[in-house]
Amino acid sequence: MKLKKWLAASAAAMILVSGASAVSAASITTAGDQKLDLGSSISVLPGERTFFGGQFHDWLLTGNVEGTIQEILAQGNVFPENSVSNKQFASVAASILKSAKVYQVCASANDTYYQGMVLSIAVS
Repeated sequence: MKLKKWLAASAAAMILVSGASAVSAASITTAGDQKLDLGSSISVLPGERTFFGGQFHDWLLTGNVEGTIQEILAQGNVFPENSVSNKQFASVAASILKSAKVYQVCASANDTYYQGMVLSIAVS
């Protein structure tokens, strides 16, 4: 019985802590360091803490970003075969993606829970 109470108390504490951190962060800082306020009805979580955002973040940090982009361009026949444009475009795209910020936004209305991913990219 003590174990059930301990587990329930731990779960309640985790929910309160995660809920408090989500409610307090109702804004997004874009990749260009601009603050975007979304209001109190929307919760914002760092994308690195979500499944898909974490996968994207890990790929950007440890993956072969330029090589993957080059493969996609080659498969799609975007540029002529053996063109230096594939490498140049992949290099520029990788540098832009590495400066990106990822967020998860959540809201609920009328017994429905909504969530989405926001990818902020600064391009000048």
